[in-house]
Amino acid sequence: MMDCSFCKTYFEPFMVVGPVWRKAMRLNERHLTPCVPCIQHRLGRPLRIEDFDLSIPINQNILLGIRLSRDEQQREYERWYRDQRNEDRRQQRAARKKRAPKKKA
Repeated sequence: MMDCSFCKTYFEPFMVVGPVWRKAMRLNERHLTPCVPCIQHRLGRPLRIEDFDLSIPINQNILLGIRLSRDEQQREYERWYRDQRNEDRRQQRAARKKRAPKKKA
């Protein structure tokens, strides 16, 4: 783990290709270690898979990270969908209770 020179968060090390690095970092900042969000902010766009040289062993975790983030997005969507469905069911039950005639004792 490394810490970002700009936002001070910890991140897994990675390497971007030269043109991306030169565009993101000023000449006097090239010795610094930015995290992915800081590079994206400086580029003004999200990093793409072609921004990484995947033949470099340190970048192999990038592919895994992309897969994990997609899986996490899918799980988050499934949780949201399940919660929405449960909320709809609660509202339907509440509406049925309001409509149901009260039993006399």
